[in-house]
Amino acid sequence: MLSSTSVQVTILPLPSQFIHGALEGYLVRYGRADEELSVSIIRLLQRNQSMVNLTNLEEFTNYSVQASAVTSKG
Repeated sequence: MLSSTSVQVTILPLPSQFIHGALEGYLVRYGRADEELSVSIIRLLQRNQSMVNLTNLEEFTNYSVQASAVTSKG
């Protein structure tokens, strides 16, 4: 946790057997835990980035975070 309204998220490397094609980056989606993730904020990270700071969060609120690898094959 960086502050009461921001947090740092670290994405762990995927095992190579789960990467199909060249790794291009990561798609990070996050939103309030009490809402569907379709109401989310999307951040795209480059392949050499493994951390992202999520800011402007609401205090005393739970969030859901999903990270997906993006490859040349989709």
